Amino acid sequence: MFCGHCGNEVDDGLSYCPYCGAKMKAPSAVASPEPVRRQLNPMVEGDSDHLSVRIESADDPALNRELFSLYKKVIKPLQTLENLVGQQSNLQNEVNENTGFQPFLLPLNGFIAFYLVGWLISTAVILYKEQTSQAWLDFEGKNMALTIIIWLAAPLLVYFLLMLIFSIIETTTCNAKVPGLKKALADVNHKIDVCTQHLAPAMAYVPPEYRFSAAIDYFVKSYENSRVDNLKEAVNLYDTYQYRNDVTNKLDQIHSDLQMIAFNQRLMMGQLSAIAADIWFSNMIF
Repeated sequence: MFCGHCGNEVDDGLSYCPYCGAKMKAPSAVASPEPVRRQLNPMVEGDSDHLSVRIESADDPALNRELFSLYKKVIKPLQTLENLVGQQSNLQNEVNENTGFQPFLLPLNGFIAFYLVGWLISTAVILYKEQTSQAWLDFEGKNMALTIIIWLAAPLLVYFLLMLIFSIIETTTCNAKVPGLKKALADVNHKIDVCTQHLAPAMAYVPPEYRFSAAIDYFVKSYENSRVDNLKEAVNLYDTYQYRNDVTNKLDQIHSDLQMIAFNQRLMMGQLSAIAADIWFSNMIF
C-alpha cells in the first residue's frame, strides 16, 4: 500500500510510515498517490503538501522537465540567500570587531619615530632649563640618576598617555556603531528566514550536498543543452566537472611550486657561481 502523506510504497500492516512518520490509514481509505508532476512545483502551483519522492533517475520526460523548471526558478532566490548569508557573516564580524575596548597602537617604526621626536623635545627642554639657570634636572649632582630616568622615560610616558586617549576615542566611536550594525544584522537575519521558508519546499527536491546555486545552475544548463535527461545524470556530470576542476587546480598549484623551485635553483646557482668566482679571485691574489 501507499502512504497517504508522502506517497511512498510501504509494507502492509504498518501503523506509521517509515519514510515520513505519518500515521497509516486503513488500506481501504488510502487513495492512490497523486501524480508526482503535479506535486513537484509548490512554488508555482502554491501547493505546500509536496511529496518527498526519489526522482533522481525518473524516466518520465514530463516529470524531468518540471523538475528542472523548478530548479531554474530556484537559482535566483538561492543566489539572493547566499548573498544574504555573506552579508550576515560580514556584519557579525563587524559587530565583534567594534564591541569592547579598541586599543590604538602605532606600528614599530611609528613608535620609534615618536620616541625619537619626544626624546629630542625633552632634551631641548632640559638644555633650555640649564641655559636659563633653571636647573630643575641635574645631570651631575645627586639627582643625576633620576634626571637620566626622566630624560629617557618622558617620551614613553607621553606615548602611552596619548595611546590611551586615542584608544578611548576609538572605543567610543566603534561602540557607537554597534547598535546600527546589530539592527542591520537583525534585518538580514529576518530576510534569511523569509528566503529559507520560501525555498524550503522546492529545496526538498535537491540532493542535500548540491543545495547551492552553482550546482543547480549547472544542472539546469546541462539539461537545457541536452547533456543529461534526469537528475542522476546531472549529478554525475557535475561530480565529474568538479573532479576535473579539482585536478586542474592541483596541477596548476604543482606547476607553480615547480616554477618556484626552479627559480630558487637558479638563484642558488648564481650565488654558488659568485662564491666560486670569489674563491678563484682569492687564489689568484694569494
